Amino acid sequence: MKTYIRNIYFSRSFHRLAGKTQLYSNYDNDHFHNRLTHTLEVADIANEIWDRVCQHKHSSDIVEAIALCHDLGHTPFGHAGERALNDITYQKDLLGDTIVPSLTDKIIFKHNYYSAKVALGINHDKTKLDKVLAGIILHTNLDYGSNCCLTKKQKENTISFYLKNFDRRTKTIKLVHKNAIEAQIVALADEISQRLSDMHDILLTKDFIINYDEISKILPQSYIEKIDGYPETFKIKKIIELLGSFYIDGVSYCNACNTLKMNIDQQNSMDYIKGLVSTKIRNSQIIKTFDIRSDKIVKSIFKKLYKNPRWIDQKMLTSIFNRIMSTCKSWENTIDIYQIFPEFRDDNKICSDKEKIRFLKGVYKLVHSNKAKHFIGKDNIFVKEINSEYVYSIVFYIANMTDRFALEKYRQINSLYKYLKLLLTRSPSGDNIST
Repeated sequence: MKTYIRNIYFSRSFHRLAGKTQLYSNYDNDHFHNRLTHTLEVADIANEIWDRVCQHKHSSDIVEAIALCHDLGHTPFGHAGERALNDITYQKDLLGDTIVPSLTDKIIFKHNYYSAKVALGINHDKTKLDKVLAGIILHTNLDYGSNCCLTKKQKENTISFYLKNFDRRTKTIKLVHKNAIEAQIVALADEISQRLSDMHDILLTKDFIINYDEISKILPQSYIEKIDGYPETFKIKKIIELLGSFYIDGVSYCNACNTLKMNIDQQNSMDYIKGLVSTKIRNSQIIKTFDIRSDKIVKSIFKKLYKNPRWIDQKMLTSIFNRIMSTCKSWENTIDIYQIFPEFRDDNKICSDKEKIRFLKGVYKLVHSNKAKHFIGKDNIFVKEINSEYVYSIVFYIANMTDRFALEKYRQINSLYKYLKLLLTRSPSGDNIST
């Protein structure tokens, strides 16, 4: 497991977290949290909780691996990007009939599922990977609540979809590790880290005024006294330091029920910060504007790449093409594939990027043709399978992007005028808003 942890640190997906939004875009302030700083904080808090619970009796390798991987599949632009991709995959937005429901699988997109898929692609020690993948999946809710509520069977099918390359011996992962202490620790550490990073970034923006009445709602008097005497420039740092100690001191473990618990005072403090973010920050003009633009950028990129794959990077283009061709070949004994794609009867013809683009365009045209609408039986299943492979490959490609890369891709596929208009638009407060 030590080698696996080292491989995580050196993976590209881990490095990309530095360019992905946490709460506020780091284009506005270099000191805002990003997904990488958040991940490192989760790992640190999780290890500290593990030491309190197990008192160094066991190795914390599994906890550290879960913590480092739990956000590997997060999208550009934070949760706004995640919701945009789920609108596409769960068919809540057909993008003006770009998505054909009957010829596309309907699978939820959520970063915890995709994080497990990304973690599976890192060189690993199979003996403990089932617990790591379970912890990654279970660190947050498995659906979007009332907006997208899944049954237990749907959740299991979703896990199977994202981990379809997982070996059969441990494919029973599903929800069997739900009560594992490692998964509970990382889930709690993630929540604590979110509250700390949210509080830190809110104080940086001055969206939350530091005064005694407000601070008393998140820290007890004994902690507040430690802030007195500190100059204004150091107060934010001291408040976050005290909050971290306060929350971790409130964690306890019940051996009888194998459950982590948070003391009521600490839980009330965390709930207050969570409510503050939900009611005041996420409803603020700056966040609403950011979310609307992020949604527009992500969906615009998907629509353009799906219709015209020439915008897909060469390496990704080859990967998508190979996956779809592999699917086609698996159907060779069932249907006449080359009746559907006659121009590609000779595999040797499809060697250049130009031919691969023509092939993917052919998939799109087939799905949106009258011919596809009248397919029945196995032909329909075949078209749905290759189209779903195409759709989800693009979705995963976008999920891997950093904020900066996604913005550059948006610039490439749209006119320079639209890009400059998006980049230079100012918020009501006069601050430059950049997604």
